[in-house]
Amino acid sequence: MAEMEFGRPLARDETALIAYTLEYGPEPAQCQHYERRMRTSPHEYLLHICFHPDALPTSCHRFFKERIDAPMRYERGVALDVSHAAHILLHKCPPGVHGMFWEWPR
Repeated sequence: MAEMEFGRPLARDETALIAYTLEYGPEPAQCQHYERRMRTSPHEYLLHICFHPDALPTSCHRFFKERIDAPMRYERGVALDVSHAAHILLHKCPPGVHGMFWEWPR
């Protein structure tokens, strides 16, 4: 769990755009996915993942699960752009688990 403070309370219907980096220790870890659990149905959700040019995945996919322990119900390929990033923008997404997974070269 993490808390992100914006310096002041947000007004009703006000939005905030945040960017953050997850680091798990001094040595880089090879991660294969990122997911966000949502209890409510947000109007929009943007997930943007940047890859280092020297460590690009062979493929990237978005997914949805109704619960954390449920199988993936929806899966679709996501292309990397010229800046080595992949993103999904969801509109009125249902509650559940939304995310991306990627495969590394063997």
